[in-house]
Amino acid sequence: MTICIAARTEGVVVLISDRMITAGDIEFEPPVTKVLGITRSIALMYSGDSALHAEIVQELYVDIQERLRTDPDSWLKVRDVANWYAKYWTQAKLRRAEIEVLAPLGLTRSTFLEQAGRLEPRIADKLLADLGSYRIPSLEVIVAGVDLRFGFAVPSIYRVSDGYLMCEDQTAFVAIGSGGRHAESQFMLAKYSGGVPNAEALLLAYSAKRNAEIAPGVGAETDIFVIGPGVGVSSELSSALKAKVEVEYKKILASDARSRTRGRAEVTRFLSELSKQVPQSQQPPRTAGTAIGAAATNTDASK
Repeated sequence: MTICIAARTEGVVVLISDRMITAGDIEFEPPVTKVLGITRSIALMYSGDSALHAEIVQELYVDIQERLRTDPDSWLKVRDVANWYAKYWTQAKLRRAEIEVLAPLGLTRSTFLEQAGRLEPRIADKLLADLGSYRIPSLEVIVAGVDLRFGFAVPSIYRVSDGYLMCEDQTAFVAIGSGGRHAESQFMLAKYSGGVPNAEALLLAYSAKRNAEIAPGVGAETDIFVIGPGVGVSSELSSALKAKVEVEYKKILASDARSRTRGRAEVTRFLSELSKQVPQSQQPPRTAGTAIGAAATNTDASK
């Protein structure tokens, strides 16, 4: 239960999240950001089981540190980090399935594959089905940042949803967590594209997060990070800047409220005028629907 949002725009990625943490059936909001910097140009945000996420990140860091050690001059790509995360999610699932499905029978994945041909077909099929349908706690992650492509710094966003990898560069935004649908609807209504100015993207993402707070389990605290422009550049918005964004957000709310008030008054006036009209006949108005109905009745009567 949470909300995490990423939006790519003119050379940067805006990242916004609450601080809600879920561990099993426990849910709380500690004073710790959920935006995890993998490098100075790539960050993660997650929604789902925090223990599983921590396990995957530990293994992910090993790959990243090894890559930085052996090739320190090449900037990591967002796609590569997303692929590694998906790989380690799959490995975590297999480990748990092995312990719960195979270990009670004295088997491991290796010994099961070796002995599958000697097992009774019904038992082998049942074990394969149990392994294939095994479920682990749900976990979604946003991998976002800026990497180099053909010599240019390009912002990029990936979503890994229960091990399934999706590139979100075309839509230019993504939101996960219980408030995800609420947030994404704000981007869709705004007809968002990756070519809008940075300030507009930031304000829209912040508005989407605040509006998503209506969803269950979304925390009130808000962290905002910006990666880019260029590689190696990332920063968290200061308290003063976040306060300024909040002020502008409240101005938008006030403007929308005034517009709704004016619109409600106009519709009320229009309906009042309609109610003053004196009916001329009990016959229904001649609309397309009633005309067709009348024609059908006349046709039936002539038979």
